[in-house]
Amino acid sequence: MITAYGYVRTVATSKSKRHNELRKQTAAIRHYRERVFGKSPRIAIGEIFSDSGICEAGRVFRSLPAAKLLLARIRHGDHIVVGDLGLAFATYTDFLRNLQFWRIQNITVHIAQKGLRLSINSPVGVTAVAVLRCFAEGNRQHRRARQLALEAKPAQSRVE
Repeated sequence: MITAYGYVRTVATSKSKRHNELRKQTAAIRHYRERVFGKSPRIAIGEIFSDSGICEAGRVFRSLPAAKLLLARIRHGDHIVVGDLGLAFATYTDFLRNLQFWRIQNITVHIAQKGLRLSINSPVGVTAVAVLRCFAEGNRQHRRARQLALEAKPAQSRVE
């Protein structure tokens, strides 16, 4: 049976902020799944996986503990509902890499984030992904230009 799983993540350092953020994302996922999947006999409602307080910069989705459990659980045709796109993935590129892998496996990704509720497979979702690709490419080019500029700077000698 096809299953709709959820994924939430927070990087808040305070326990109360973490709890509040996870509660909001979890509620958004439950509401989204109820609205989109309703009482469909073909789609089971799976668990919501949660990574909390992991705030290391650049930590990619596939390296997070609950994300690893989710990746081990999902099967061909399943759905993943993400609570907050910006928190779930380290960068646009991280999101796009995972999305590419999931599309190959016919896994549909949904965003339940307030103001951005959509299925990535819908026409609006496809457009949103195209825009994200532009941002990812722009960020990549900017980082590369900055790196080249740093490498081109002559080493400054220390004067004591």
